[in-house]
Amino acid sequence: DFTRAASTVEVVSYLGRQAWQVTLAPPRRKAAPIVAILDAATGARLAYQRVDGGLLLGFVEVEFGPVVEPGAFVPPS
Repeated sequence: DFTRAASTVEVVSYLGRQAWQVTLAPPRRKAAPIVAILDAATGARLAYQRVDGGLLLGFVEVEFGPVVEPGAFVPPS
């Protein structure tokens, strides 16, 4: 729904990690934009906030890793 950037991308810190923050314009049926925060290293979505700073959805703690080796999971045959 919220797919059009309404601001430039800013570099911020979220949960101690470098992140990107961008305001997303609302679709026609929504009244207000939202702010998306993405992890700069992984691109993972960390949070969505209202423009006034209120949290809509977000992690309160995040840890990436360990690295899973290719072939660690094999689909059933």
